[in-house]
Amino acid sequence: MQSAKKIIKVVVVKVLGRQLFSRLSYQIYLIIARFRTYLNLRKLPQQNLLLQIGCGYRPLKNWVNLDKVFGYADIVWNVTRSLPFKSNSVQAIFCEHVIEHLNKPDGFKLVVECFRVLQPGGVARFSTPDAEKYLNSYTKRDSYSFIPGKFDSNLIYMDVINMVMRENGEHHWLYDRESIYDVFRKAGFNQISHAVYGESIHVEMYNIDSPERAYESLYIEAVK
Repeated sequence: MQSAKKIIKVVVVKVLGRQLFSRLSYQIYLIIARFRTYLNLRKLPQQNLLLQIGCGYRPLKNWVNLDKVFGYADIVWNVTRSLPFKSNSVQAIFCEHVIEHLNKPDGFKLVVECFRVLQPGGVARFSTPDAEKYLNSYTKRDSYSFIPGKFDSNLIYMDVINMVMRENGEHHWLYDRESIYDVFRKAGFNQISHAVYGESIHVEMYNIDSPERAYESLYIEAVK
């Protein structure tokens, strides 16, 4: 079956040309993703949703998993747009290492949207690379001791700063505790607290964090 699909693909590419085939494939992908998203949104309950923003390859069971690409996501969505959920319909939001991929205005807009969709008493848990950890290590010249493994002596200190700040063009804005608290306060949250790896004030977000990101992460939780 797989070999037959490969043969068909080769023939179609040869007839259409690779560029046209790629464009058509992408349009078909978008149609499928939008249709699946539409169906999944229609099935959702009106309250007490558990929402993961940016599920990547880690979809959570019994959660609504949202991402910008098709694959593991239930909802394919660009988070620079308004979230496709009713106001006061979500009890918990888990957003791990997403906000740094947005510019500052779009990051703020995402947090505003999280405030809107959360129910009163709902909790948003965000994590992101902690700029303060990297800058402290840069200043102290301590070989970035918080990073697991041996420091690569071929890297100079500014290389590491640029790597985390830029992530090959994927990162657009980094935060320390003061700056991310400021974003959440301006978005409407009054109860904001520093969190630690694996612990949460919401039972559904206990031990939810990715262990491979713990060493560099800044965790915060905010209650609506």
